[in-house]
Amino acid sequence: MAGYNTIRGLRVKYLSADPANVEAGQVWYNSTTGLLKVNAQGTNNTWASGGNYPTVVSNIQSAGTQTAGLAFGGVTQNSPQIVTTLTSSYNGTSWTGLSAPSNLGTAIQWGGGCGTQTAALCFSGNGPGQPASGSVISQAWNGSAWTGTPNMNTARMADAGCGTSTAALCAGGYNPPGSPASVNATEEYNGSSWSSVNNINTTRGYVVGNGLQTAAVIYGGYDWGGPGGRNNTEEYDGTNWTSVNNMPAAVYGHGGSGEQTAVIMWSSPYCALYDGTNWTNTTSMTSARGSTSKQIGSGNNGVALGGDNSGLVNSTEEYEKIGLGDRTITTS
Repeated sequence: MAGYNTIRGLRVKYLSADPANVEAGQVWYNSTTGLLKVNAQGTNNTWASGGNYPTVVSNIQSAGTQTAGLAFGGVTQNSPQIVTTLTSSYNGTSWTGLSAPSNLGTAIQWGGGCGTQTAALCFSGNGPGQPASGSVISQAWNGSAWTGTPNMNTARMADAGCGTSTAALCAGGYNPPGSPASVNATEEYNGSSWSSVNNINTTRGYVVGNGLQTAAVIYGGYDWGGPGGRNNTEEYDGTNWTSVNNMPAAVYGHGGSGEQTAVIMWSSPYCALYDGTNWTNTTSMTSARGSTSKQIGSGNNGVALGGDNSGLVNSTEEYEKIGLGDRTITTS
């Protein structure tokens, strides 16, 4: 049967309620609401305010989705710096700070995070009282408590982390005072140990990664031993890294979520979408900020939590890429 978008000359249905199982291109009149409607592709990708975090925070690790998120650690005060162990959950509307024993075993900022609201992993990063150097610490979340897991092989912070709690990926990072300070090492976690695998092609820290251990993408970052800000993008197939199309502009201290073929990246300079081939600019955040959360979201829908904009913030913004949906037809 032809879809509604290929059918011509049929009468518009007169219905008392919006129909279920609507097809693309279907048009109907809702006699209850008095609205003429169509199922069509939306045009305005939007940022909307979400619930505030229990405290101001930046450099925070995170995992989960837009309606079932998890955030842990981060910085709650810049001077003197306070790195927290706080863990909080998000239901799509509000954040709930979880009480002990739900706190991280070791306070961490600028680390990697991945997984779900009930099964997450926190790894690498920088702890309280440390100079600007990375760590090998790894911690697992089971939905109620954190436990230590075997250490990583390469110390780092500000790396790209993605995957699941039992199939995680960590790439790149920053580990001063080493020379060079930027890291190109990649590691995989299988639920019991970390293993070193093939290096990324472009050395950098303050990089973001999304996807799975066998299908990941990393983008942006900063290379202290090279040109500084990076706009490079690389994809990982579980064995090798491949350089693909660059971002519109170099960016670091950014955030992002999604999969290898559907990413929303956010930063103070600009926001962009990746479809597995190309990057395109999209709507900017309402409140410019850097050093936000990463990893909360799926596909092109993401959550930017906290960050720093001449001071730490506790606000949340949610991005929605408008796809097929019921739209009201109006005249102007």
